[in-house]
Amino acid sequence: MLNLTPESDGVFVGGWTAQKLGETKFSIFFDGVLVKEAKTIVSEGQDASKCRAVGEGLERAIVGERTKFRIDTQ
Repeated sequence: MLNLTPESDGVFVGGWTAQKLGETKFSIFFDGVLVKEAKTIVSEGQDASKCRAVGEGLERAIVGERTKFRIDTQ
């Protein structure tokens, strides 16, 4: 069972965390009525030891101003 959060008029947002690799099937119901069936293939994520973060936003920032940095997962 997924927890859903209302986002706007009639729109709900939810998410899930995969627990294993391979095919995962979903059945979406609203008020007991099937709305959609779907499936997705869960694959391995990126290797954290190969990720790096760079950019000015990691070195300095000003309160109230947007700053940037980049995360490379390759």
